[in-house]
Amino acid sequence: MGVKLGWLPLGLVLVLTAYNLVFNLPSLLTAQKGKYNISSTPLEVVEQANLTEPALILVKNVESWQDFAALFAANSPALDGPVVYAIDGGTASNQRVRAQFEKRACWELEGKILRRCNDLAN
Repeated sequence: MGVKLGWLPLGLVLVLTAYNLVFNLPSLLTAQKGKYNISSTPLEVVEQANLTEPALILVKNVESWQDFAALFAANSPALDGPVVYAIDGGTASNQRVRAQFEKRACWELEGKILRRCNDLAN
């Protein structure tokens, strides 16, 4: 007449998982906000511009991966979303990137300033 303990491990795992999701996860997620000084400000600048056509955004002054992290994450995996972000790599590099996305309007993002690409310089 022993008690069946077959469900005990599963029940224990479920209880501990629920506890972690409710009590530990929120504080862990809060601690990640702003980590590595990654900011959504560049994304907000582009969003406020209300671009109406597919766009290629060349991001200037990228000195480290943190400067481009939020923008890179906003790219669709197949680079077919309404906006594609790329690092401004200079005239020759920009010409190659623009050739890959020739059907998109080209924009330059420098800090909080978004402007059309200068076709003479690129």
